Formats: sequence, C-alpha cells, structure tokens
Amino acid sequence: MLGEGVGMEYAWGRSRVPLEDLMTGPSRSRIRGTLPVVEASARTMRRQPTPAERVLWQTLRTSPFGGYGWRRQHPVGRFVLDFCCPQLRLVVALDGDVHMQQAGYDEDRTAHLAIHGYHVIRFANRDVFDHPEVVIATIASACNKRAPLPPAKHPPTPPDGSTGSPPHQRCGGVREGVGG
Repeated sequence: MLGEGVGMEYAWGRSRVPLEDLMTGPSRSRIRGTLPVVEASARTMRRQPTPAERVLWQTLRTSPFGGYGWRRQHPVGRFVLDFCCPQLRLVVALDGDVHMQQAGYDEDRTAHLAIHGYHVIRFANRDVFDHPEVVIATIASACNKRAPLPPAKHPPTPPDGSTGSPPHQRCGGVREGVGG
C-alpha cells in the first residue's frame, strides 16, 4: 500500500505504520527476522488448523522424537512453517490442494530455508490420515539424521586426582632431576 509522501505504509488495524519501521523495528529482531504481519498470520493459523495439522500436531507434541521440541505455525523470516523443530532446523510441511497450484512457490521457499540450514520434508494432507505410520517414521528418521552427535566422553579422573599422564607432562609435577 503506497503511503502519501515518502514511501510505503502497511495498514495494521486502523493505524498506518511506515513499512521502513516494520523492517527495522523491535519486532524484526525479536522473532527470527519476522514482520508483524507474518507473526499475526501465524497466530491466526494456529487458531484454525486444518484437520491434518490437528492430527499431526497431537503426534508431534506427545512423541519424544529424541527429546526435541516442536512448534506449529512457526514464523521464520517471511514464512510461516507448518511444523518446525528449531534445535534440528527441521521443517515438516503439510500440503493441501492449494499446494498443487503453488509448487513453484513451495520450491523457492524450500530453497530459501535450505540456505539458512533448514531441511524441509513434505507430506500430502491425505498421507497423515492414510499412512500415519510412514509419516511418523519419516519424521523420526529425519530427526535422527539431523540430531547432533553427543559430546565426547572424557575418561574418568583417577581417585588420586592425577590425569594419568607421566609426571613430567603434568603441570606442577616434579620432573626427574629437578628439585629434591
């Protein structure tokens, strides 16, 4: 929406906010670079899930999937992701009939998210109902592939507090031929 004078404005409710303020304001840095309009869209979509989203969300929030948390209708940049595991940067997208007409948009979105380290897996809405075990197994497999490796375990310290290294390599240790 073109504003009068210097630039574009976005009509939010009854007030007009300069588009430049939306791009640089506190909301831009608050949630992964999202604009207020994207956040509002995500809230609306959370309140009105599709039947397939409702079913999959019940599974994602009650299944452990390696202990990672999931978010639904999660705003990231200019996109609202159906389901997202931020720790793994894993996105699950459910495609309804509208996605048949917007395949190019979906491909561009997937490519843009991949640049930022996200991996997107897609399912048709009907798959959630017709093949739920395949959907869940695919998500679990993707979680396992993207899960970080556990930290390396260090050998236990001996009861005397030594590091197990020879005395000449320890800090503060007595070296042969030095000292008494």
